[in-house]
Amino acid sequence: TRQGDKITNESPVAQDSLLIDLSRQTEKVIDLGPTISNQSYATQIATIEGKEKFLLLDETHIYIFDWMQGNLQDSIPTAACGTLMDYSGFTYISQDSIFVFNDLQGILYLINRKGEIESTWRIPHGTSPEDLTPSINALNRTRIRLCNGKAVLSGTTQGNLAQAKGIKIPVSEILNLETKEWKNVVFYPDLYTRHSWGSSYLNTVHTAQDGKGCHLYSFPILDYVLRYSPDFSSCDTLPMKSRHDRGISACKLSNEDY
Repeated sequence: TRQGDKITNESPVAQDSLLIDLSRQTEKVIDLGPTISNQSYATQIATIEGKEKFLLLDETHIYIFDWMQGNLQDSIPTAACGTLMDYSGFTYISQDSIFVFNDLQGILYLINRKGEIESTWRIPHGTSPEDLTPSINALNRTRIRLCNGKAVLSGTTQGNLAQAKGIKIPVSEILNLETKEWKNVVFYPDLYTRHSWGSSYLNTVHTAQDGKGCHLYSFPILDYVLRYSPDFSSCDTLPMKSRHDRGISACKLSNEDY
């Protein structure tokens, strides 16, 4: 709900789709029907008017399905946000506060239930290697999050990060929704620039938020999860290594010397 220039979450997400306890879940069938295109980008499970809903974004709409019945109930047009493609995504906060990120434009939109634009913010671009900004995407693994009047945006950088020795490569930045100021808050661990880990899969970051508002970051080459406080002022770790895991080895380079 919008209160002046502030966004509040009066209808909290029922359970983030990245934090579902799979051991307690039964199979769910959602009947997509003939309306939705093959280009679906992101999904979310949210509580709307006290009931759990399954939301799905394609190029033109956010479709709302009843979670229990599995049938389509409503949709929110996203045409005002331009053509959505690639790493575009969304986050449902409440019926009149929905973030939509247009990857092609590099713009974050806030729309209401009618698809009308309430606010826009353009993603900044760094002008030097020392002023990099994250490669933002809003897919399920790096969902846009709202925390104390600030939006947290994250993404994965493709390419051999070992070639960026001495440069801090950002993963997340926060946007102050009132002042429109941006700030990088999370970076790839130094281990990524000390060794070669390929250019794609092992760079892929997964983020989530726990019940206390802490931000969780999972990097494939680490055997622990980073847990940041809600304001990113502190960080600790959660061990995640399996006793059967021998670890991941860095790639053997041929003629390059990093």
